[in-house]
Amino acid sequence: MHTSSDGDTVFVFRTGELKNPFNDKLQYFQETEDSLYTQVDIIGHAAARAVQESIYDAVYSAESIQFEQAYKGVIPAVRDYEGSN
Repeated sequence: MHTSSDGDTVFVFRTGELKNPFNDKLQYFQETEDSLYTQVDIIGHAAARAVQESIYDAVYSAESIQFEQAYKGVIPAVRDYEGSN
């Protein structure tokens, strides 16, 4: 689930310490003002994917817990559902 209020936010900014760090992979980019934004976008996308994968890992690693106030007294884990993995 992803909503604007769930707290999963990734901030990316450029310090300018590395000049064209993607030169080997992105040779077709020329050193322009726009290429600097593209590099930040690529790093931001990679960071967002890392957060996404860590959330998936947490969800699939979680175990069910007994909780009296929950429906049927249990908060189920994903692995409790047939065909979940």
